Amino acid sequence: MEYLNLHIRLLQETVNNDGFIANNRVWHCDHFRCSRCKTNITREYYVDNGNAICVTCTLVRPTPCHKCGCAIKETYLEAMGYCWHQKCFLCYRCKKPFPGGKYWSLNGHPYDNDCYWGARLDAQCCVK
Repeated sequence: MEYLNLHIRLLQETVNNDGFIANNRVWHCDHFRCSRCKTNITREYYVDNGNAICVTCTLVRPTPCHKCGCAIKETYLEAMGYCWHQKCFLCYRCKKPFPGGKYWSLNGHPYDNDCYWGARLDAQCCVK
């Protein structure tokens, strides 16, 4: 089961004068750069498919939502390797939000706990 990650992140903690931890890795200050424009990221950044994106690049070419394809210009969720509008990241079966941000992935679709097990059971019944 995976948990949802909110989009905007702050550089997490200073390791020493030469580096810090961000995006689950240790970086030299000069090496943490935007994957689009290559400028140094010093404070806030977004994550798009595991890549750090500076705020400026996000405003110029916003990340598209995996479900609707529209540009994401506000807070979004990162789940299953994609970015989603909060209103678009819903259970594939019942179309409701995920309680506590917990979801299951089956065949590339997100499910809440009840719908996941229902979908698994349906899949097993159909296999002969």
